[in-house]
Amino acid sequence: MIVSILLSSVLSLLLIIAPTTVLSLPGDNAKFRRSHDFPLYTPNGVQMTANEFQMIIPENIKFADTMTSSSGKYQITSVSPLVINSGDVVTISYSTSSTPSTLDWIAAYSPANASVTETVPVKYGYCDDSVGYLTKGVGSLTFNLTNLRSDVAFYYFSGGTSSGVVQNISPQIVTFENINQPLRRRIVPTGAFGEFKLLWSSATSETPIMKWGNISGQYTSTVNATTTTYTREQMCGAPANTTGDDII
Repeated sequence: MIVSILLSSVLSLLLIIAPTTVLSLPGDNAKFRRSHDFPLYTPNGVQMTANEFQMIIPENIKFADTMTSSSGKYQITSVSPLVINSGDVVTISYSTSSTPSTLDWIAAYSPANASVTETVPVKYGYCDDSVGYLTKGVGSLTFNLTNLRSDVAFYYFSGGTSSGVVQNISPQIVTFENINQPLRRRIVPTGAFGEFKLLWSSATSETPIMKWGNISGQYTSTVNATTTTYTREQMCGAPANTTGDDII
């Protein structure tokens, strides 16, 4: 949902721009999969281990016959914290009593009840990015999550990303403290002299307002804004409104 407002006068606005996460594009082949030329960090200096992203083909995902959330050879043992704000870090701990593999991976899906055979993950990480996983079968990954306006579940896979097999699903679900948290703030010119448009994204705000002022932290004036949204059917075409392995 995009919220916008016209600015036809000069205002002193304090805008906080969200940092951009740098993503790599790995594949199952080991020589391509370890493609990080430099580590990924949050703004607070926390090194991330699960920021991999590629358009995995959902139709290739299978479910293990023995999969349950409370037993089996693959376990997501903890998810913490469970209530977060945009940009917070979630730590996923996991273990396997099977033979650990370089092709084992953990993926985040949103909403939590999304069909993994129809939806690509938000991001994922390989289990052996955690030191000692291949020898002990135990590890942890950290996920830096933007407010997705919905809850998040974590899936434990084997078999690599090209033919992944769901071995387990986290029984714990991560939620965002405020799904209507304003994000992606930007100011763009409208083409009219002296006029700009302030835009931000939200979830379900039907009567949005902007508070502003000439002193940081003291926003005594308000202006009503308008809300627009778009649906899957309004997208330009495949793969934006379908599934597939193309990068948009």
